[in-house]
Amino acid sequence: MTAALLVCGVVRAGHPVPGAASATDAATDDATASVRLVYAGALAAAVRDLPDDAAPSEDDASRYLDALIALLPGGPVLPLRFATLAPDEDAVRELLDGADDELVHRLDALDGLVEVRLQIDGDLDAELRALVVASPALARARPEPLDDRVRYGEQISARLAERRDELADQVLARLQPLAVAHAAIRPEAATELKHAYLIRAEALPAFDRAVQALRDDLGERYAIEYAGPLPAFEFTDLVTDLAPDAPPPARSRWGW
Repeated sequence: MTAALLVCGVVRAGHPVPGAASATDAATDDATASVRLVYAGALAAAVRDLPDDAAPSEDDASRYLDALIALLPGGPVLPLRFATLAPDEDAVRELLDGADDELVHRLDALDGLVEVRLQIDGDLDAELRALVVASPALARARPEPLDDRVRYGEQISARLAERRDELADQVLARLQPLAVAHAAIRPEAATELKHAYLIRAEALPAFDRAVQALRDDLGERYAIEYAGPLPAFEFTDLVTDLAPDAPPPARSRWGW
């Protein structure tokens, strides 16, 4: 069986070596103990060994994320899709060499920036009660034929999505002015809102306070999950000096 490399992300060649910053930093050491850098010119790739052609596991996903977060204080990190594999270090160097200008450019664009994630989940029962108050006709409806029940369910889902979109507009009005960029992430439910924000690292305390104020104002009807700072997972295509009409950069088979 042949070992493979799990390629986590790309950094500058001068990025601090994983785990070398402080022997007393247990969190960093645990996250980066099995991570090393493979160098190619101005770039380096953070990689982990996967023995015996093992498929990346859930534990590998956790280590992948922890390693990228641990690398972030040392400078910009361009994350690759989880489960990006290379057969050996030569293959990693070849692929870095083939896209070095573009990758350096993207790292420069992300310098000093971090991503934060915000997820807001509305209480379904509370949202349905609010719909009834806003539209009593929905509460009075008693659809009987199957087609009518299907249409009724679709109408409820659409109204819930409208309420979610209204909430999204309110959240953006408060948080977007503090961010460099914003991305909406596809929700999994009609009462769920997911956003990613790209912010300057020095603005993180102000953003934290804004999220806490939002949490206080929304109250117990909404559960809020807030995570960061993270590498720019949702903003890896950020390139600052492309002409407005320039086509987006072509993606390699590695996902950049």
